[in-house]
Amino acid sequence: MRETKDKRAPFPFYPLIVAAFPVVSFFSANLAYVPFSQLVRPLLCTVGATALLWALLSLVLRNVVRGAAAATVGILCCFGYAPLVAKLGVWSLYPLPMWGIPTAVLMALAAWRLTQTKALNVLSVAIAAVSAANIAYLLGKESLLMARISNEPVAGHRAGVRPDVFYIILDGHGRSDAIKRAIGYDNSSFIEGLKQRGFYVADKSHSNYCQTELSLSSSLNMDFIPNLLPKVKPDEADRAPLGHLIDHNEVGRRFRQEGYGYVSVTTGFPPVRLASADVHLGYEGGQSMIETALIGMTPLSLNQAALTSQVVERRQQLLSAFEDLETLAQPTTVPRLIVAHILAPHPPFVFKADGSSTTLHSWSGFVDGSDFMENVGPPSLYREGYSNQAAFIEKKVLGTIDVLLAAAKPDKPPIIIIQGDHGSKVGLNQNSLAKTDVHEVFPILNAYYVPAEIRKDLRPDISPVNSFRLVLSDLFGEKLPPLPDRSWYSTFPRPYNFTEVTDRIELPSEPSRSAR
Repeated sequence: MRETKDKRAPFPFYPLIVAAFPVVSFFSANLAYVPFSQLVRPLLCTVGATALLWALLSLVLRNVVRGAAAATVGILCCFGYAPLVAKLGVWSLYPLPMWGIPTAVLMALAAWRLTQTKALNVLSVAIAAVSAANIAYLLGKESLLMARISNEPVAGHRAGVRPDVFYIILDGHGRSDAIKRAIGYDNSSFIEGLKQRGFYVADKSHSNYCQTELSLSSSLNMDFIPNLLPKVKPDEADRAPLGHLIDHNEVGRRFRQEGYGYVSVTTGFPPVRLASADVHLGYEGGQSMIETALIGMTPLSLNQAALTSQVVERRQQLLSAFEDLETLAQPTTVPRLIVAHILAPHPPFVFKADGSSTTLHSWSGFVDGSDFMENVGPPSLYREGYSNQAAFIEKKVLGTIDVLLAAAKPDKPPIIIIQGDHGSKVGLNQNSLAKTDVHEVFPILNAYYVPAEIRKDLRPDISPVNSFRLVLSDLFGEKLPPLPDRSWYSTFPRPYNFTEVTDRIELPSEPSRSAR
């Protein structure tokens, strides 16, 4: 009679939904960061692995219901392992929590016949429905928050030479004096190298915002966020409108309307996809952002082979960007706007100063500022990693500039803008302005290789919002007067809740490192 009852019991499909939940919930929480296409592979892998585990445990326990319960516990232990152990501070007990706890629970389940299959099925479906509804809500709301991108025709271009324009964003590259004060890294040789090659270095420049999406949304649309997103309220947390502003930016639109080709080069940071470009270049192999995040939740996060694979992947993404830029150095019959976002010296730190590989003990992903200190390592680790990675990236930048200038025709030199979107962040608190060193976070590298007509209008304190207002005004005769060079701080959870810090970011006389 007991076997008959088992056969009539509801089929326990809840393990598959439980396995899908970490993937779907991460996607839901990071909708602006993760393209929908990146959801498919990790979803198939986790659900498929769970189905296989469930089948094996059902054979061992001689019961599908008990196999479902055991597989569910195994999945929960796997994805809950890293966060739980990190909170408890018992990394040294790695073999015990990894094998001892799940084994004990599975043995207990083997002796217990689960009777609440129907309830667990219903509960899992309800949880999945909430996640699906949240994704649908955010996708629907995105269209309501978008800025109205202008479709007005631009002014007729000025007769004359139409040079290639390279806009190279070095993510997190601070101003020379600021990183020397906060990080202890002296890059005066790099700055001198830029000047020797004819660059104007704006040595009082600062970013308009301290987050990549905000900064690039502003610089690529030549305006401030409240003007670009007038419908977005300060308490809004949805970042999808920023991704839209970056992908479909006004700078690219105006150059294309003037007959320019638009090429983008990216390095694997999902919010910066630059999807509207005519040609997109970027290393696409390996693990996606969502996959690395999921691995970081499991015991695989401590596997050195997995860490090494991620380091190799990140290095290849960055190196390929410089290779792409050098390939684009050769002039073409059509003038081009090339926008390259290079996620360095921003973490993860995968280069030593000589270009050799680092050895990581944990994977930092894209976390920065206080999130890095809380989840990866102390400020000293950040300073060391930043200094090494900046030193190597700067060498690559100078080498790339040499290739660009050597390949250009003498009568048609390119315009090159090399710019940080924000500074280094050893002193950034993602949740508090009071705990943030604004003297470090806002000062940025900002260097221009431009014709004399543009150079005469450059100022030491020019900020990114005015870079293309100046270039477009000269190249195409547009009427784009400069905006005030202002700066705003906002927390990561509330990116649109701005506090102006323009008057606070002048560097103090006393170095910050001596005070720490």
